[in-house]
Amino acid sequence: MARKGKKRSAGELQDRQYTQIVSKSRPEAEKLLKQLGLLSLPLDELPYSRRLSAQVALMQEDIDTSSHFSAQDFSQLKEKERVVAYYARPDIQREMYRYAQGRYLTVLRNFRPMFSALRDPDDVLPLMFHYLAPKGARWPSMHGTIVRYNEAGQRICDFVFEPDFKKSWAVAFGAARPIVQLFLRMGLPFFIKFSGSTSPHIIVPGEALATADEKQIKKAEFRGLVYSFVQSRMSKPGLLDGANWQPDHFLRLAYSIHELGGKVSMPIRAEKFDSFNPSKARIENVVVIQNWWHIPEDAAERGREFVQQVTKLYPRLVSGIAKSRAEHKWKPPQIPRKLRQMFDAGWYVKVLTIGQQLLASAVQAGEPPGQPPVNGSAGVSPSLLPSGAMAEALDMLKRWQSTGLRIDLKAAAEVFEVDVEELTHQWQNAERDRRPAPYHYGYYSRSEVQKMFYKSTTLRCFRVARSKAHFRLQQPSDIPLLAAYFESSDANWRGFECTRARYDPVDNQIAACDIGMEIDFSRSDHVSAAELAQTLMAVLQKYGVFCFAKYDGDEILEIIIPAEALPKQIDGRATALQMHQIASGLNRGFRRMPEVSGNDCILIIQPYGYTRPAYSLNPKTGLACIVLMSEDLQDFSPEHAEPARISVSKLWLHVPADAPLEAQRFLKYALSPKWRPEVGL
Repeated sequence: MARKGKKRSAGELQDRQYTQIVSKSRPEAEKLLKQLGLLSLPLDELPYSRRLSAQVALMQEDIDTSSHFSAQDFSQLKEKERVVAYYARPDIQREMYRYAQGRYLTVLRNFRPMFSALRDPDDVLPLMFHYLAPKGARWPSMHGTIVRYNEAGQRICDFVFEPDFKKSWAVAFGAARPIVQLFLRMGLPFFIKFSGSTSPHIIVPGEALATADEKQIKKAEFRGLVYSFVQSRMSKPGLLDGANWQPDHFLRLAYSIHELGGKVSMPIRAEKFDSFNPSKARIENVVVIQNWWHIPEDAAERGREFVQQVTKLYPRLVSGIAKSRAEHKWKPPQIPRKLRQMFDAGWYVKVLTIGQQLLASAVQAGEPPGQPPVNGSAGVSPSLLPSGAMAEALDMLKRWQSTGLRIDLKAAAEVFEVDVEELTHQWQNAERDRRPAPYHYGYYSRSEVQKMFYKSTTLRCFRVARSKAHFRLQQPSDIPLLAAYFESSDANWRGFECTRARYDPVDNQIAACDIGMEIDFSRSDHVSAAELAQTLMAVLQKYGVFCFAKYDGDEILEIIIPAEALPKQIDGRATALQMHQIASGLNRGFRRMPEVSGNDCILIIQPYGYTRPAYSLNPKTGLACIVLMSEDLQDFSPEHAEPARISVSKLWLHVPADAPLEAQRFLKYALSPKWRPEVGL
C-alpha cells in the first residue's frame, strides 16, 4: 500500500512546476538556438546569460539594438523560430525580469497565479518555449499582477490606466493623450507601454501615490478617487478599462509578446508617445529601453501634488470618511450626457405637436379609432412637413429604393447638407406610410391606462422602445401623441421604457431607485415562473417588505420593491447609491434557496437600467405590461395581458407607512454574507 505523502501548499506546487518546466525546456530551446546559428560557442563554455553576447549588438547609450537578425532574416524564419530568437535576447530577458520582480505570474491569459516569481532572467526562454504554440494561442506570453512586493516584503499596488478601443489604436492613443499630458504637467512619475494589441498602458508606481493618510481614507476608496479624477480629465472617459482598477488583475509584462496579435508589449518614452506606431512593436523592430522600469527615489514627493489635487476635488468624500462611515455622504452620479436632451422643452413640444397632427388627420380620414393616417402627411401643418433640401433628400432616397439601390442615409445627408438624425426620422415616417398601423393609439387613449402609466414613470428617464431620445413625461395625455410621433418600421407596437432610478428634477441626480428581480422564463413556462415569483414574494412578505409583480408582456416576470417602500439611507449612505451591493446580496441569498437553484427559470437582478412601465405595450408581442399582486399569480396567464382584456389595478400604489422601516430591517439580513432566505420564519 502506497504511503500518503504530505500535502503540498499551492506555493510549493507552483515552485515544483516552475522547476520542472525550466529544467525540461532549457536544453530543447538551446538545441533549437544552436541549429539556428545563434549559439556559436560550446554550451558549457559560458554562463547561459552570456552565450548570445557575441552575436547580439551591445547597448548604445541607454538603448539596445534589436538583435543581429535583420527584418528580412526574421521574415524567413518559421513562427516557432522567430519566437525563440526573440525570447533568447539577453536584453529582452533582463527587462522582463526587472518588471516581473515581486509579482505573481501567469502564462497565456490564464488570469490565475501559476508561478510565485520569475527566478532568473535566463528562465524567460525555457518558460516561453514550453508554452509555445498551444491550442488557441499563437504566441507565448507572460502576465504579472498589478500588486507587487518589494525587497522588504511590503505590498505595493500600482495604478494602471488603459483607454481601450479594439477597433483602432489611434482612437485608444488619442484617448490616452490627456492622461499623459496631465501626468507630465504635474510631474508625476509614470511609465508607458504598448499593450501589444491597440491600447497603451499608463502605469503609475504605487510608491508615487503612497502619500495618502490611511487613517483618513482607505486604500480602496483612494484608488476610486484617483481613477475618477483621471476619468474627469479624459475626452472619452468611457474607454478607460475598469478591469485594471482591481489590484489582483494581471497585466502583460513589458516586452512580452501579445498572445493573439504577435506584437510586443513594448515600453514607450513619454516624449515619443505621439509618434508611436504599432509597426515598431513587431518583434523584428523592437529596441529595448534599458532600465525602463526604474522607480525614482523621490517618487513619493513628486506624487504629493497629484494626491492633493485628487483629494481637493472630492472634499465631501474625504471629509465624510474622516468623520465616520455613518455620517458619510456620497455624491450621486450625474445623468449620462446622452440623456441630456430629455430636458429640452422645445424639442418635447415639437414632438407633441407633430403627434397631435398625425392623430387629428387620422380622425379626418375616417380611419379606425387610434390608427394613423394612410397617407401619413394628410392634415399635418405645412410648416411641419419636409421642405427644401430635406424634401430633395427624401426624393433621392425614394429613387434609390425604387431602383434597388442601398439606402444610405448618411450619404444623402452629406449631399444635401441636412441633419442625418432629422433625415432618418423623416424617412422612417415615409416608410410608416406604406405599412398597416396597429390599434395601440386607441389603447393608449384610455384614461385609466394613461394615469397608471404616468404614475409609474414619474421622475424617471423615459424613452419610446429603444430610441435614443430621452425625456420626462409631462402629463398622462401626452402618451398617445408620443406613440404617434415615434411610429417606425421596426415594430408594430409602440412600447415604452423607463429607468428604475428616479431623478431629482432640480439637479438631475439619482434620488431613489426600485429594486427589481427579473425571472426569465424563456427556457421554461409561465406556470413555473409564477410559482417561483410567489415563493420569492412570500419570503419578502414574511420580512414585512412591500412588493408586487409585473409581467413585461413577453417572457419576464419582475418582482419589484418600489422606492417608496425602501429607507432613504442604510448605514448613513443613500440607499439609491447602494443598489449594486443590495442586488448582489439578494442574488446570493435567493440562489441558496432550493426553489431557485433547482428551477429552470433564471433569476436576474439588475439594480439600474431600463424596465417597462406599468401598462405599456410590449413592442414584440403587443401584450400589455400588467401589474400583479401575489394573489394574482395563482392563475396567471399571458392571455390576461391582452389589451382588450386588462383591468387596471391600483393596489400597487398603496405602500404602507411603515414599509421603509420593515425594508431596512430586511436589508440588514439580506446584506449579510451568510443570509439564507426561508419561506417559513
